[in-house]
Amino acid sequence: MNWTDTLPTLDDLRPIFPEAQPAAQARAGFHVRRAGLGVFAVVYTREPGADARYAAFRRWKADPTGQAQAGFLDTAAAAIVALIRAWSPVLPSDWTVTTPPAGASQGGTYPAGILAREVATRLDLDFLTCLERSKAKRWHHPAESLRQAPYTVTVAPPAVALVVDDFISSGTTMRLSREALAAAGVPSFGFAWAAD
Repeated sequence: MNWTDTLPTLDDLRPIFPEAQPAAQARAGFHVRRAGLGVFAVVYTREPGADARYAAFRRWKADPTGQAQAGFLDTAAAAIVALIRAWSPVLPSDWTVTTPPAGASQGGTYPAGILAREVATRLDLDFLTCLERSKAKRWHHPAESLRQAPYTVTVAPPAVALVVDDFISSGTTMRLSREALAAAGVPSFGFAWAAD
């Protein structure tokens, strides 16, 4: 037997590296890769019921405090908490949960903030609003997200920051949040709900 016989084939790598998949399937996980290392997302795109979950998310995003969609907050928070607990079963008490600064939601109800606060409560960690935009983001769209200006840190968390967002589309918002925290000397990891 030759040592090359033990090397994985392209077919072996497809489940691990989506970019090794045909172009039609290569989109899975693109937003998390753009967000950078240290970002984890709950993704349900290829499971039964994914379309219904995404529709529930869209209704919740339109009215995150509405009683009709209260179940989605529970679902999303539980999924993100499970992801964080799988990543680190023990979380030091001086770690903080934060969220990217509001964009097109600024001035109104901020769904990502509601979700991040719920995650912080379930993890028994403090929630801290510490990121600010240097330029306004006018609407929700991946192209608009890619044009965002860098963020600033208004109050530095005491230790590690867990950045929780309700959705990743281009990955830019999460990347800018983590870059701003890194510039302020704060290590961070990102966790989000995501879909293709």
